[in-house]
Amino acid sequence: MRALRLAVITCFSLLLVARAPESPVRLNLPTSKFLEPPAPGRIGWLNSFPAAIAISPDGRYAAVLNDGYGTQESQIQQSISVLDLEANQLWDFPDRRLGEDAHQSYFLGLAFSSDGMHLYASIGSVTDPLGEQPGDTGNGIAVYDFRDGKVTPDKFLQIPLQELAAGKQIAAGLFHLRPNLAIPDPAGLALVHSSSGDQLLVANNLSDNVVLLDPKTGNTLKKFDLSTNSLVPSSLPYTVAATRDGRRAWASLWNRSQVAELDLGSGKVARFIALDQPQDAEAPGSHPTAMVLAPDEAYLYVALSNSDSIASIRSSTGEVVHLASTNPGQQYRGATPDALAISPDGTRLFVADGGANAIAVFQLSQLSTQRKGGSREALGFIPTDWYPSAVAVTGEDLLVATAKGQGTGANNGFDTLPSKKTRREHPYLPTLLRGSLARLNYKSAEQNLAELTSRVERENLIRSDPGQITFQSTGNPIHHVIYVIKENRTYDQILGDLKVGNGDPSLTLYGSDITPNEHKLALEFGVLDNFYDSGEVSGDGHDWSTAAITSDYNEKTWQIAYRGKERTYDYQGMFADD
Repeated sequence: MRALRLAVITCFSLLLVARAPESPVRLNLPTSKFLEPPAPGRIGWLNSFPAAIAISPDGRYAAVLNDGYGTQESQIQQSISVLDLEANQLWDFPDRRLGEDAHQSYFLGLAFSSDGMHLYASIGSVTDPLGEQPGDTGNGIAVYDFRDGKVTPDKFLQIPLQELAAGKQIAAGLFHLRPNLAIPDPAGLALVHSSSGDQLLVANNLSDNVVLLDPKTGNTLKKFDLSTNSLVPSSLPYTVAATRDGRRAWASLWNRSQVAELDLGSGKVARFIALDQPQDAEAPGSHPTAMVLAPDEAYLYVALSNSDSIASIRSSTGEVVHLASTNPGQQYRGATPDALAISPDGTRLFVADGGANAIAVFQLSQLSTQRKGGSREALGFIPTDWYPSAVAVTGEDLLVATAKGQGTGANNGFDTLPSKKTRREHPYLPTLLRGSLARLNYKSAEQNLAELTSRVERENLIRSDPGQITFQSTGNPIHHVIYVIKENRTYDQILGDLKVGNGDPSLTLYGSDITPNEHKLALEFGVLDNFYDSGEVSGDGHDWSTAAITSDYNEKTWQIAYRGKERTYDYQGMFADD
């Protein structure tokens, strides 16, 4: 149930009313895993792909940045959601500058000003990086007025194209204007406290640098070159974290398996810290993403999304003292830790395992001991909806946002939303991919952690019996498997008319008269008529088809690439290609 209301300037707000808990059911996911909704503490739906949660300085509100495609309910606009923690009401504020046809997109960064009167959000643009067309912003930081839980646009701090050092060149797909000017595409950001007031530290994802901005004027105060290759982008700075005194900061390098330590006073890079870095330059990296400092700032914790682990770094020396697995017990990688939060008392670290649909709970003191193993060290796991992507802690409340909620469901309804793109009779699948938000008391959850962990193991099929196929003949008669992929087709579109399968002939477009070879293969070798596609679109579907997994980079960028081409199409073995 949703009630629309008008808001001032360019946003409108949407009240998202919490639904009564559903009765326990098994919800099968196309990844072969399943959910048993409702997830603990579930409040309700969010817009597409919640990427960050920021808590207001007074602790009254939680803001959520939704940087995905945009849902039907949001009129296919990206938005900032606000949870009133006292009333437990959830509101959504779509930004009309960020519609389906916009030439800019949110990306990862969200922070409150120190007085709580403003919100800062990162916006990137590849298609109009200077904001030259009417209604376009270019790259920069959107500043919103924040009062009584309401979000309204205030101003925009534009980040210009970034000049590269001598010897650097820009990837073909991101070239614009001049060879030595790179598109910044701001991502994660952090508030920095200084004697002159608030400053903003911003990770520029596509120009391989970090900039320190004055939020009053938008002026760039300092720049940190984090490029590690002659080609830009290559390191892909993801997010930043800063000490309370504003003297030091760190930037996670998504594509370099490193964290860079920054001296904010001198404006120099203090050191690069390797994090589970592969020896082979062509091997997959560890993907450092989310970071959080311990309350006493003695340690920095970094999520390594591609290696299912958390790195503990001694902040004074840059030494990696601990590497802890976030894997709930599965045989292969794929837990994909992508968000971190620490309890106010400094005893617990909460890790969002996007690929395991769970929150891993760690005892923080154990992560400061010298160890670089790989065994499971988490105290336990809390189940979530599909693909948790952002976490935060306020008081004893753990807030968990998931990127895919409970999946898209069928798109057999009618699409009535106006769009400049080709008319769609039925809703476009990404517009049905809603996020979700949960709020639970983590201390109460910990009392029931053993049972919750068992549920996570069950939903991930970790303790299940794999079974055994019995053949009529002696031994396995299968000697070869020929894998043929026919993209953008469903079972019913081609084999719905196959009488031996559980198909729907009314949905068949390319039946036996058009696809005789597929029909003959099915009849001679066997039919799998209960088939689920793990990918929502071709972008992540290619990865699922060829690697049986998708990366955190893929999940965090394909919706932005599909909605307005604000990322290059990086899903067929190439990056930043034209």
